Amino acid sequence: MPGWDHMMGTGAYGGMLMWLIVIIVIAFVVYLIVNRNLPAGGPRTGRGESALDILKRRYAEGEISKEEFDRMKREIGE
Repeated sequence: MPGWDHMMGTGAYGGMLMWLIVIIVIAFVVYLIVNRNLPAGGPRTGRGESALDILKRRYAEGEISKEEFDRMKREIGE
C-alpha cells in the first residue's frame, strides 16, 4: 500500500520501543496510585492512626498507666 511505508520504516525495533513506552507509562501510573494512598508521616494502621496516636488514645481512655505509656513510647521510638 503506497502511503503506509513511512509508518513501517522502523521495523521490529519500533514496535518493541512502543511497547516499552506503554509499559513504562502503566508502571508510572500504578506507582502514583500506590503512593497517593500512603501517608507522608510513615506507616499507619488501617484507620489512619500512627502507633503513637493509638498509644495516646489508650492512655487518654485509661487503658494503660503513665508508666506503661512512657515505656511503650520509648519502645516505638517516638
